[in-house]
Amino acid sequence: MDDKRYNNDGTPVGENADTHVQQEVQQDIQQAVQQNVHVAPAYGMAPPYGAKRRKPWIPLALVLIFLGGLMFGTAWLTGSRGGNIYFRDGRLQVRAYNRRDTNRMDVALPSGAANAHTIIIDTRSTNVRILPTNGAMALAVYGDVEQNVRYNNGTLYIETPAQFIQGLQIFGGSFNRREVVLYLPRNTNVLVIDITASTGNITVESYNGRNLSVNLTSGNIRLRDIDIIHANLQTRTGNITVDNLTANTLAANSTSGNVRINDSTTIGTTISLSTGNIHINGGTHTHVETNSTSGNVTINTDVYTNGSTRIETRTGNVRLTLRGADTTLRGIRNYHSLQARTGTVRINGQRLGNTSINEGDTNFDVHVCTTAGNIHVDYR
Repeated sequence: MDDKRYNNDGTPVGENADTHVQQEVQQDIQQAVQQNVHVAPAYGMAPPYGAKRRKPWIPLALVLIFLGGLMFGTAWLTGSRGGNIYFRDGRLQVRAYNRRDTNRMDVALPSGAANAHTIIIDTRSTNVRILPTNGAMALAVYGDVEQNVRYNNGTLYIETPAQFIQGLQIFGGSFNRREVVLYLPRNTNVLVIDITASTGNITVESYNGRNLSVNLTSGNIRLRDIDIIHANLQTRTGNITVDNLTANTLAANSTSGNVRINDSTTIGTTISLSTGNIHINGGTHTHVETNSTSGNVTINTDVYTNGSTRIETRTGNVRLTLRGADTTLRGIRNYHSLQARTGTVRINGQRLGNTSINEGDTNFDVHVCTTAGNIHVDYR
């Protein structure tokens, strides 16, 4: 039995009520602190329920947000379409580009360039376009492009070095348009165009001459409305597209990419391709020869007397639709060699197993061979 005597307010005699209240408050604080204290988990164990986990990605996200805001702010203030932020000579540098294409610079051509019969273009990391004009020959560059233009003994040279920024680029990229545009008169005296480029897209439109050669490491090649004698197109990685070409010979080579020829007329067309599809649609081709490792071959065109179509591919389907430009092609059915090692051969919809070889006197030769794929040939 408790011998203590209590006051009317419930506190023991001799103790102050305020002291009792303070003790109760301290007990409540101590209990609250103990509820929020968690023992540190052992390595590899998850923290107890309710404990706050560290989020190491937050500082990185904040850094990226800051840099992104800095880049956007620079573009907004300068009215640019993009640019680079990089260190150079121990200082933070900002390079911005105008979004309204005011970064175009017209390059003065050297004396005698208008009389050039040969144009040699050698570029690095730059797009090249050759376009027609009703005026005089002109040259324009877009972006931060250094150029070396000279004329010597009937040849116009246009060269651009590779783009290089000394130091470490920490954010952003060059969104600027790096391009060389050459305007040729429609009645130009230029007979030969030779283009060599490392990285970039090459476009040639409405050119009438003798020879056109494009050698590209990485990028696409596009020809439109061309009338020449010889065309040689090469790219390691990229597509080749030809529209409305008239030429005696066309050679197209690509390591990885598609080759598409539309509405063109050639005497000899040779296509070499490692990985990609081949499409020949429309026009007239006397001799067509394709060699590919992996990809489909689709040809729908007119052919001439004494012509030939020879298709070699390892993996891919072959579909030929041949129409007689000056013959009914009745003799073709008696002289063709079609072989699909793992596939089927069909002629005008009729299935003939995996091999069809017929020989006879005729004026056209069709030879198709595929290791893994089907062959469909329609004579019209």
